[in-house]
Amino acid sequence: MTDDEVRTFFQAVCGTHRDCQFVHYNLMRTKRLISPELYAELTEAHPNFVGTKNCTDSMDRLRGLVTLSPQLQHFPGEVGYMYASQFGECGLLASLASNQTALHEFFEAGRRRDLPLLNERHAEIAAIFQELIAAVGPNAHIDSAYDKVLWKLQDERFPLRLLPPYVGATDAAFQRLKNFVRTKCPRWMPRDE
Repeated sequence: MTDDEVRTFFQAVCGTHRDCQFVHYNLMRTKRLISPELYAELTEAHPNFVGTKNCTDSMDRLRGLVTLSPQLQHFPGEVGYMYASQFGECGLLASLASNQTALHEFFEAGRRRDLPLLNERHAEIAAIFQELIAAVGPNAHIDSAYDKVLWKLQDERFPLRLLPPYVGATDAAFQRLKNFVRTKCPRWMPRDE
């Protein structure tokens, strides 16, 4: 999509439905990322455009999002949150939500701009993600292959099975991930509420 096509799309959606609020998912898989500069322009044109989901780790893009369109609520992923939170208020699109307390500590560390704690918690998140990728396998997988493993951490009755033709993690791989989290990153183990 060209910038003009993006403008036309936003006009068709936000301009037509002014009584609704919209969050745009800026996803690399779409092959068209909207720039921070274009977001700033779209924000001025559409007051009901209220937020973005941006799972990027590009420092330039994250800084641009937070500084050029601060009126939007930006939701970066864990990696992006570490950086974006240092420039202004942003939300968090949490991929790893196995323990509310640990996730809240990570989020609050960003809000306070507590870099040592933010880095410490992120190192744990990164280690868990490496184990999660190993559990699901080295090939490309649909998101639910990973989601199911994380949900099974919450409730071991949760099935890992995916409908054909998709392949997910095995129970043995899940057990390895669970043991890793329990022994190496215990704060991220789910707690009984």
